Amino acid sequence: MFSDPAFPLRHMTEERSGQPLPTRSSSKVGTWFRAGISILLIVFLFSFIDVGEVAEVLLTTNCSLLAIVLMLMLLDRALMAYKWTLLTEAKQVSLGFLGALKIYLISGFVGIALPTGVGADLYRIYRTSRLTGRTHDIVGSVVIERFLGLVASMVFAVFGLVVMTAVSPEFAATKGFIAQMLVVLILLTILFLLSMQDGTYRMFRKLFHRLHAKRLVERLLSFHEAYIEFSKSRGALLGFFLLTALEQGLYVIIVLVAALAIGAEMGAVYFLGLVPLCQIIKRLPISINAIGVQEGLFVYFFGQAGMPAHEALSLSLLIRIAQWSIVLLGGLLYATSNDKRPELGVLSKP
Repeated sequence: MFSDPAFPLRHMTEERSGQPLPTRSSSKVGTWFRAGISILLIVFLFSFIDVGEVAEVLLTTNCSLLAIVLMLMLLDRALMAYKWTLLTEAKQVSLGFLGALKIYLISGFVGIALPTGVGADLYRIYRTSRLTGRTHDIVGSVVIERFLGLVASMVFAVFGLVVMTAVSPEFAATKGFIAQMLVVLILLTILFLLSMQDGTYRMFRKLFHRLHAKRLVERLLSFHEAYIEFSKSRGALLGFFLLTALEQGLYVIIVLVAALAIGAEMGAVYFLGLVPLCQIIKRLPISINAIGVQEGLFVYFFGQAGMPAHEALSLSLLIRIAQWSIVLLGGLLYATSNDKRPELGVLSKP
């Protein structure tokens, strides 16, 4: 296992752009800040939630239902990998479903060691580029995946909140969230459509052509050009969008089954409305892996629906335990992989 998992991708980018990128040490301040936020949030939660009650809930978890949660979470990862293959195959980059799933699982593990909130994506770009030599197309697919995925997730979140508010009028306060998310969704959709236009590419090229770091600018513009090419694959984009909405629904089911596993009683409609909302908010890069943020969101929002604070915190922790189990599976795949110290030669291909 290489000592700095970020090195291969950083080396690749520096080699191509001629510009040094920030080293691991340069991100330490941000990493420590986010770690501090996570610690403060966890300490705050346990300042009014009894640790013994949380432990009792977790120790009495229904193991059969927990096993179902783990299987569903693995299915969730498989769906993520399949969605990604729709984008890569649109550019004639064939990874195969099992190959994409392996990369996805390993990236989840390696991403923990990278000093950035997008560490898993960086590893996927590096690893897949090494396999295929199609760096531009891979970068474009990952950017599309994140951008369009966020739009689809927000659409599902708005849908869930509307249904929950209609069924449970006492949650009328969430109408404010719905209005705010609709505004953000419209802006994101406009940005996404603009980013896919040739005119946007030409505008950026005209704006940045006088910068000193010409090689870096050219590299970034070439990535943007590959990204725009995906606009020709409308079928793949639509399929990805719909599968992302399906994936959001699957995650709602995962949290619902986890709640049943700890004996928490709450109407399914609340999960439909609150889980996607928590998923959107916890994307904010203010903590390490949303530790503390997810727990706080569960305690607050599920508390509004009548779930006791210790149960909501236990639910979040159980979900996290299941997620880390999948991460450990990725670690096992990484440990048994023959590709621990990769060469970078293939990455020099266009």
